[in-house]
Amino acid sequence: MGNEAKRFVGVDLSKRTYEAVAINADPQTISRWNGKLDLRGRKCLLDKLYCGDIVALEAGTASFKIAKEIQSKPGITVVVLNAANLAIIHASLKKTDKEDALKLARLVQKYSPGELPVVPIPTDQEMERRALAAHETRFRQDRVRLINRLHAVFLRAGFPDHTKRQLGITASREKLIITELDGFNLVEAMNLHHVITEYEKILDDLDKQISDTVVSCGEDAEILLSLPGFGVKTTMAVLQCPPLCSDQIY
Repeated sequence: MGNEAKRFVGVDLSKRTYEAVAINADPQTISRWNGKLDLRGRKCLLDKLYCGDIVALEAGTASFKIAKEIQSKPGITVVVLNAANLAIIHASLKKTDKEDALKLARLVQKYSPGELPVVPIPTDQEMERRALAAHETRFRQDRVRLINRLHAVFLRAGFPDHTKRQLGITASREKLIITELDGFNLVEAMNLHHVITEYEKILDDLDKQISDTVVSCGEDAEILLSLPGFGVKTTMAVLQCPPLCSDQIY
């Protein structure tokens, strides 16, 4: 096929593989291929795309990475779609990778990007911010789960009055464990205490990284931080979402 080909391509992604369907505009024919999502497989996908192609992907874990790689190839338009807002996919009874890829191709054949629920493709910087914020959130949630487990040890040992808030404070947590627990309850509680303490050290470091990231965003961050109710975490949540410019904040 020549470089001026006009095709509508749908790519459905799973964790390790992809299914692709290309609808040729003239004459109207359908071609299919698939592959792995490793480096070699993604190169194969790019090699099968041509100048003039319009490519659609569903939003997902690997979608933005692959969309950015496709964007790097001249002459190709790529859109990432929010499948939850696409009834043709989300409500479909026939849900296979091949069928979803075909539906994506037909959507970009029938509609312009402005008529579809397009998810903006973030920049590398925005991707870094998202990864940092998500990493911090997961560590904070894990810390809460560990404190809940420690609280259960105290309940099992017959100490129902200690609150999770008390156990969340390093000094009081260690004191309560040493003075009130014995046997395996003491062993388990101390193990949990040590893990929680390590998590807290990591969270302190992540909080500093988030603060430094917000400061590095300059004027946009300053404007957001000046708004009522906007702290560092809320500001970070906004800054990781594309696009952001000063006149949009108001």
